[in-house]
Amino acid sequence: MSEKNNTATFRDKMRVLFRWRSLFFFSAAFLAAALLLLAHVVPPQYKAATKFENRISVVLPERGLEGVTSSESLEETRQTLRQRLTGRKATRAVAEELGLFEGLPTDDKGAADAKMGKQQIVAGIQGRLDVLWDAQSREVDLVSLTYTSSDAELAFKVPNALVKYYMTTTSADTIERLEQSYAFLVEQSDKFRDRVGDLTKRKIDLETEYVGLMEETQLDIVRREQQAKADLDAIRRLRNIAQQKYNRLMAMKEELEQTDRPLQIIKGPNPELERLGAELREYKIELDLAMTLQHMTREHPAIKTLLVRIAIMEERIRNTPPEIILQTMYGTVTGAESYAAQVAAAQSEVEILSAEYDRVESQIKGYQNMMQGYKPARQEYAKLLAEMADMESKAVLWEQRRREVGMALAAEQADLRTKFETMELADKPFRPSFPAVNHVLAVTLLGSIAFGSLAVFFWNAKDRTIATAEQAAKAFAVPVVGTISQIVTRKMRHARAVWRWLVVPLVVAVVLAVLAALAASVIVKLQHPDRYQQWQSKWLKYGQTQAVVHLGRTVR
Repeated sequence: MSEKNNTATFRDKMRVLFRWRSLFFFSAAFLAAALLLLAHVVPPQYKAATKFENRISVVLPERGLEGVTSSESLEETRQTLRQRLTGRKATRAVAEELGLFEGLPTDDKGAADAKMGKQQIVAGIQGRLDVLWDAQSREVDLVSLTYTSSDAELAFKVPNALVKYYMTTTSADTIERLEQSYAFLVEQSDKFRDRVGDLTKRKIDLETEYVGLMEETQLDIVRREQQAKADLDAIRRLRNIAQQKYNRLMAMKEELEQTDRPLQIIKGPNPELERLGAELREYKIELDLAMTLQHMTREHPAIKTLLVRIAIMEERIRNTPPEIILQTMYGTVTGAESYAAQVAAAQSEVEILSAEYDRVESQIKGYQNMMQGYKPARQEYAKLLAEMADMESKAVLWEQRRREVGMALAAEQADLRTKFETMELADKPFRPSFPAVNHVLAVTLLGSIAFGSLAVFFWNAKDRTIATAEQAAKAFAVPVVGTISQIVTRKMRHARAVWRWLVVPLVVAVVLAVLAALAASVIVKLQHPDRYQQWQSKWLKYGQTQAVVHLGRTVR
């Protein structure tokens, strides 16, 4: 029961609050007035943001063709943007442009103070800057630069100036880097093109030195050599036949020059000998191909068969007469002059076959030389072609990169004139971002209620007066039989009525009016700072005028 009696209910709390309602009201009013006055004293903070598009340009190669595409590299690029945008160099340049260094000492004695003052100004600006990414991608970022200041003019001028300075310097740096990269790429492209030209010239020289060798295979060269050897054997036999014919005609001519003979016999090449020679050539070609390409030895059955056939054919050719009688003429022999034309024709035939024999023999030697130098020449030629292909591909890559950087350079130079059009410049803020009206009023209301409640709690805790019969019974430990009301006189009743219905409402009205005026003043100051400045200047001007009038009266 005692624990229940010691626990204060909500009704008890409200009874205490109603008992000390005046303390609660004036305490709350005092704190509310203090907070509202503090809102007038606290300098307002204005915030403005400048937005712009930051295009992540092509990677500028220094000594290679690889591009930077990783997320870590993009994050490094964004950190570099933050540093260039809000760094000390940019902030110092903008502060000097806006005239924030005016008033600092300029003589030698104040050089240290001026340097320290500039550093403090720059540090103060940097501490109130904030860079935010409204949108991020691998090509374009939407960036916002926010600046907070107690001066509404600086709140929008500083971010605008910083973004313009960043874009100007970044564009100049980008153009310079692109120009350097373009010059480097042109140099590399020309170097590889010259290398390709040198390799092409070397290829032409190699093809000229080994005519037909580079396009032929080893099997083709072997076949052509065997065919040339067979042709050489046929030409040798024809030359021998022509030589024999020539010798016979010369003998007949010499014989006729000694004595005349009425009988003339005409002979010619034996066609059977030509057929046997063709078969012998075919057998030799088969033998050479089998031993050269198929690497057969003389012990191989096929090789033995070919050797036997070749031996048989050579024996038959030796036993076959080279000439046969083609025609026998009977009549009177006119003399040796009739053989002059035949002797001349035979001699010409011998010379032609000898020249052809020499040509084919030279051709065979050429094929043999080609076979000897085929492998190293072919290896050199293949290596040269591979190197040419590699140089050509690299030259194409460097040329493509040069065109890309050239297009980026042209775009950067052309875009420099219209770059600021992509920005959303900050406007002059008309209302401070801090303190906010809602926050001030909410803090004032809740703080005053809490302060009044705490004042009532502490005052009631240290109060020792007895207000009720229960408190008297508890304090004196005696039973309370009844209570006697206070005896109020007529004069006291009138005084209480005046106090209750006139003084208290008037004081409450005055306090509420003061609080309302302060709240309205705060609202006007935060919501309409220009109008508040006008009113403040008018009141200051009116106060100065009244002070001058009062001073004039006092002097009189």
